[in-house]
Amino acid sequence: MFPEIFVKKHLVWSKPGELVFDPFSGRGTTVFESLLNDRRAIGCDTNPVAVCVSRAKSTAPKLSEILPRIAELRDLDDANYAPAQSSSEFFQLCFHPDTLRQVEHLRRNLSWKDDRADCFIAAVALGCLHGESHRSPRYFSNRMPRTISTKPEYFIRWWKARGCLPRCLPSREWPPCDHGYAGTGAGPRAPFLAALARPKAGARRCRAV
Repeated sequence: MFPEIFVKKHLVWSKPGELVFDPFSGRGTTVFESLLNDRRAIGCDTNPVAVCVSRAKSTAPKLSEILPRIAELRDLDDANYAPAQSSSEFFQLCFHPDTLRQVEHLRRNLSWKDDRADCFIAAVALGCLHGESHRSPRYFSNRMPRTISTKPEYFIRWWKARGCLPRCLPSREWPPCDHGYAGTGAGPRAPFLAALARPKAGARRCRAV
């Protein structure tokens, strides 16, 4: 992920109104900064998570769109309560059963590809999915070690060695809505296309999402 200052430095090679293409958009910093600086932008990535986060940043909804949707998701969740069960030792140690159920609830009911409020909520939830929960109550998972790209077996050993257990996220805190919201609804003015790139027959083809 490039920092914003790096992207701004290289935008001097384009002019306002011109098209900036990022074939590996990741968290969408390039397309977001391009739009803020009056460029048009296209970003694509093979990872749906990257596409979701890029779209959420570049087409952020108004708070007035988000809060009613969160209330709707909470009511729907209460009406269909059923504790989640997982046969995976990793998920049993990573998430409290009630929290895992709520994560699955969002996964089933958020139409992040079609609705910008859903996309934004999904992106926020992805950012809170796992982290150092002993430092911040905003994370959903068990405490995560400060390391990168380890296998599930490593986390299982790490949690067991330290006696770490996942906490239950109260249902009234779900989905998270107490985060500071800086969106004004105005956002970037230029059009933005996020695409999911899929390798096929030796070539990468993109479909808009």
